[in-house]
Amino acid sequence: MQRPGEGKTSPSADVPLSTPPENPTPAASEAVDERTIMIEENLTDLEDAETPADDPFLFRQMGSKVKAKFKKFRTTILSPKTTETAPEELPVVRFVDSDTALWSAFRVPMYRLARDDEDRKGVPIVRIHCSFENVPSKRYTPNMLYQIDLRYGELRWTIYRRVYDFFRLHSVFMFRHLQGHVSSAIPAFPSQLSYIVDASAIKAMIREQPAETWTNAARERGEALETYLANLLASLSLQVHTTELLEFLELSMLTLTLISRDENRKLKEGYLKNRIFDTKRAPSWWSCFEACIPKRRKYRTKWFVVRSSYIAFVDSVDQAMPTDVLLCDKNFHIIVENENTHHVLRPLTVTIVNSAKKLQVRPESNSQMNFWLEAFHRLSLECVWCHPHRFGSFAPVRSNCRMDWLIDAEQYYTELVRAIQSAKEEIYLHGWWVSPELYLIRPASAHPHMRLDRLLQRKAREGVKIYIIVFKEFSMALSLNSYHTKSSLEKLHPNIRVQRHPDHLGGILYWAHHEKIAIIDQRIAFSGGLDLCFGRYDAQAHSLTDYHPADPGRQIWSGLDYSNPRIRDFRNVTRHATALVDRKKIPRMPWHDVQAVVYGAPARDIARHFIERWNFVKQQKAMHKELHIPFLLPKADFLPEESERQGLAGTTKVQVLRSVSEWSMGTAPENGIYDAYMHQIENARHFIYIENQFFVSRSSELQTAPIKNRIAQALVERIIRAHAENEPFRVIVFLPLLPAFEAEVNRAEASVLRIVMQGQYSGISRGPYSIMGQLASHGIKADQYISFYSLRKYEYLEGEAVTEQLYIHTKLLIVDDQVAIMGSCNINDRSMLGSRDSEVCIMVEDECQVEATLNGKSVTVSKKVRELRIRLFQEHLGLLHLHTTDARVRALEDPTSEHVFVEVLRQQASRNTQIYRELFHCVPDDCVDTWEEYRRFTETPRTHVFNDELGINSLEMLTAIQGNIVLFPMQFLKNEDLAASVLTPEFLLPIEVYM
Repeated sequence: MQRPGEGKTSPSADVPLSTPPENPTPAASEAVDERTIMIEENLTDLEDAETPADDPFLFRQMGSKVKAKFKKFRTTILSPKTTETAPEELPVVRFVDSDTALWSAFRVPMYRLARDDEDRKGVPIVRIHCSFENVPSKRYTPNMLYQIDLRYGELRWTIYRRVYDFFRLHSVFMFRHLQGHVSSAIPAFPSQLSYIVDASAIKAMIREQPAETWTNAARERGEALETYLANLLASLSLQVHTTELLEFLELSMLTLTLISRDENRKLKEGYLKNRIFDTKRAPSWWSCFEACIPKRRKYRTKWFVVRSSYIAFVDSVDQAMPTDVLLCDKNFHIIVENENTHHVLRPLTVTIVNSAKKLQVRPESNSQMNFWLEAFHRLSLECVWCHPHRFGSFAPVRSNCRMDWLIDAEQYYTELVRAIQSAKEEIYLHGWWVSPELYLIRPASAHPHMRLDRLLQRKAREGVKIYIIVFKEFSMALSLNSYHTKSSLEKLHPNIRVQRHPDHLGGILYWAHHEKIAIIDQRIAFSGGLDLCFGRYDAQAHSLTDYHPADPGRQIWSGLDYSNPRIRDFRNVTRHATALVDRKKIPRMPWHDVQAVVYGAPARDIARHFIERWNFVKQQKAMHKELHIPFLLPKADFLPEESERQGLAGTTKVQVLRSVSEWSMGTAPENGIYDAYMHQIENARHFIYIENQFFVSRSSELQTAPIKNRIAQALVERIIRAHAENEPFRVIVFLPLLPAFEAEVNRAEASVLRIVMQGQYSGISRGPYSIMGQLASHGIKADQYISFYSLRKYEYLEGEAVTEQLYIHTKLLIVDDQVAIMGSCNINDRSMLGSRDSEVCIMVEDECQVEATLNGKSVTVSKKVRELRIRLFQEHLGLLHLHTTDARVRALEDPTSEHVFVEVLRQQASRNTQIYRELFHCVPDDCVDTWEEYRRFTETPRTHVFNDELGINSLEMLTAIQGNIVLFPMQFLKNEDLAASVLTPEFLLPIEVYM
């Protein structure tokens, strides 16, 4: 007798397949959602049909009505009798994928308009052509398990099915055919009689089992089911009643949409009962309200999609929009409850936990949970983000990475424009302040199309999705007007979505989102200290003036962008064309900063941070906006060969570090940046180089100031150790002359400025527990080990010499030219502790080592890190015009030498400081100890030459200024108390707000 399937050929042999492209274009990211079978001979006249591009081809699970009708029928006809066991204990026939493919999308207007009996749209039909190989088993069972390997383009996954599952699927479509919902004939199900007889005879020992009985039975049954499945797929071509087929194949609409994003790895899909708890939740008025109303969370049935680094939930198999996402992180783990209990009142429950959520799931049967547990455990073992990493970071150390340094905004904005223009799928922006009207390429008159909002609008029209997070400021304290940012950008195009966070009513009042990151297609990321906002654009020349009455088109800084926040801080930012200071009289305040661009795996880590933040904010504020504010999904980790193939590989090791907590991310505090700073300072061998906007740090255990970070103390301890070992060791610190707060130091409205100054001086030079005080108490000459510097510049404005500080906004630590930590993190408690401001930094080491000399010894250092430090030295010392081979530049290679540390840095800074003191009488200055001296010292405008009688001598003195380096005024107002007065509003706020 011929077994079912023998002598037959698969229908796929007669029907040409159209396989989807392996690398679909971005424009196809929506079209890929509508893949259907195309039977060529029947659809030749419809090949050119067009339909709107936004059809998601939704599908849903089988209706309860159909399930109820067939429940008794299925149980009676074919009910498995064998005990369900784990997959590895069952005989398995492995279907080896051979020329497996899913049919490419082809939209047919009539098919689009069709609905099933539950008003559901049509679904993509999958056609599988497969062969198999027999896997021997030690025992025979009629309830065999089949392991089926499937492929859709580059997507591969595995499902496990029994004959019973095939028959149940067959029953559903037979019933739909009888109802008239499925027009095509349903193929006959393979006869099971011979297999049942064989199984019964073998089990009863009536017939002796031949040696190859099991192998032949498995092969024959597999061939029959293979043929049946191929016939069924062909029959259901362009039918709308196919939701159950998608469930059978564990293929959802969400998965189909992810294929266009090169998401080719998934573990399992299916329905599970679940309920979700937020383990960490930021305070808000709504969470406080919820806490007062006890409620029992009910289990709800959702379609689970287990991918390579997260679990996504959708309401049903036909939905493409996730209703929630659980990301894998270092706290991801699985807890199995009632594992050995099969009581109906105590069903098997699995709890999945990460840093922010706890998810409880229950299967329809305990046997099904075996497959789910396997997927969950594989996820926890294989996902790189599930394991603990250095400094407690969420991200691993990435090797062979490509990255570049971008000094000052001109370089950063230029590279960002190139990256945005190359975007194909999505753009993520996160900033403390985002100015839509910011020109990224200057002058604006020559590049009007390079304004940020116009650039984003063009990409949105091309189909690129743009997601932006901005800090929602407390309007009484800051005039960033994030609402203007949100409203002006969102109205440009529906593809631009903006979220603001945090809300302040009953929530967070004092802390800020301080990251400055941009991510393109989750493969290129920028991180550093530069926001996309007014007042940040600058080149390494750092011009003070921009007044060109004869040729206004040369203007670099227009409107609000010509700024000096020490004179007048930003306000009324919607009037961006109106400058707040007179460019004919007042110099702008130049802005110095550093950004980095990373490619490949570290870019994906930064993207993951953004996605985690976006989803957290959505859960807090926009769960009712399912379509407008969607959940975002991270892409899978880069494989090494992918980075090589896409040109994203390099020679550096990069780790992404961050400061986050409950309020900012919904997780326990993470302060990896602080831990990395402390580790690198403690283990420094030769020198430490710091550029930072602030230096507010505890320098001794005995300090009474409420400052918690101990970076200054770590510096003191390292210097004391070097002194005890009689080894040369250098610390070079660059800070702004004054924090960029509005008003002169002696004005009543400058109380915030004075509070921050007091915090900095208490750690640096004021009192016995400061850095200088402690070194002196140990008999150490501080100037042999540590120096503090600032930057100042002069230019001519309308024929008069003017000066202003060059504001250092960088957040950079370099140790031994071996390691660099750079990002948005200031040296203060707000940035370092993790529980306050949120920050992102990257830690860079170059695997490309070069020979160098430090402390007179031959060592190897990181090429990328040393290049950055030398470029910064060149800028500060006025040597940018020199080639790197010039002797004066080559001398900078060893910052520990007496020549560089004393003769170049300190002496040049001292000369420049003296000239500025004599000509401009500008503050802060070390010769000003009291308020009375301050008044006498600043009797004339601080930006102009003070002594006009110097005449030609003043010009000669100005030309003697080299570079921008000056001494940081550690003794400024040393005899005055700069703390807040009880009469000022700032006194009412906690001191931690300023530190």
